[in-house]
Amino acid sequence: MRDPRHDILFEPVRLGPKTAPNRFWQVPQCNGAGSDKPGMQAAHRGAKAEGGWGVVFTESCAITPDADQLPAVTVRIWDEQDVRNLALMCDAVHAHGALAGIELKHGGGLAQNAESRALPRGLAQVQNDVRHLVTPREMSVREIRQMQRDHVDAALRSRRAGFDLISYYASRRSPRSSSTRSTTGAPTPTAARSRTACASCASCSSRPARRSTTARSGCASRSTRSTSRSASASAASARARRASR
Repeated sequence: MRDPRHDILFEPVRLGPKTAPNRFWQVPQCNGAGSDKPGMQAAHRGAKAEGGWGVVFTESCAITPDADQLPAVTVRIWDEQDVRNLALMCDAVHAHGALAGIELKHGGGLAQNAESRALPRGLAQVQNDVRHLVTPREMSVREIRQMQRDHVDAALRSRRAGFDLISYYASRRSPRSSSTRSTTGAPTPTAARSRTACASCASCSSRPARRSTTARSGCASRSTRSTSRSASASAASARARRASR
């Protein structure tokens, strides 16, 4: 028999408008499928949901072509093709009653961009302590605002794919971590932390919600403009190179 002290792990937990069937949470984890093997991605995550996990996440997910992690194989959500691919994973997870989650990431100086060939953006033109051969270009204040819009656009695409939960990667020289800038361009320190939000929440407060034993929920969507033309061009170029292989 199960120890009664563990019963709480099997109880449903409410996350904003969503309810996870239990407190078993598969955190973002790479499996080698990325976005180019949507069937494998769906089968792998679906098997976890079938096995009893209440929440199943993707690996870290590149939000724009200049967040490309190749040669590391990770998922991406650059455009509507990626939305369709990742929808297969969401369907597989939902088929077993679990919630599907995605971790959005722009790695700044971690982005190697071996596929997109884009120049990485960062808060400062400083190499990171993980990938020494990558040096990002320091963003202007306008580009920082564009980075914010890129994250919102990726969150909206995630919702269209069917994801229930969205988390943001914020460490290792990510533009969402370590420091930020005021409207004058002066760097100011800020705390880096990962946030999980409900993908279906369109108008709730952006303040952090009360902490639960498993997650912090909040708001993931705001209306915004689409991603920049240069990002779209880089995505199309990357798609063309893959098609010609």
